[in-house]
Amino acid sequence: MEPNIIHNINYHELAQEVKTRKEKSPEASHKEIISTIVAEKSGPIPVTQVPPPVTSQPASGKPDDSVLPAYARGENPNIKNIVEHLVTLTLQKGIEEGISYAKKEDPFILDAYHDSLSDVLLEELKKRKLI
Repeated sequence: MEPNIIHNINYHELAQEVKTRKEKSPEASHKEIISTIVAEKSGPIPVTQVPPPVTSQPASGKPDDSVLPAYARGENPNIKNIVEHLVTLTLQKGIEEGISYAKKEDPFILDAYHDSLSDVLLEELKKRKLI
């Protein structure tokens, strides 16, 4: 993940939403709450999707700095590239626009994107000391 990405996410608004939901469900973790927020913004996801052709891209960064969730790290390296691209696009253009692109991918990539984005947003909120 590129460290100098210009973020187009309203982290203060996201943090407020996380805090509000945490008050209502104190047993839920911050990650679960963020994951739920991202899922709600995703809306219904079509079950039958045909994956687009995958093009090979050079890997960025070291394998252990991947934003991929653990279950996806052993998959085709192109999956990492697609997920990282979607997460970067989301940070640059906003959650709704990133999700609109992610919905065009196959369900495995969409799931890995959702989990990765939740992790990245959680880390960014912590880094900014908003939660």
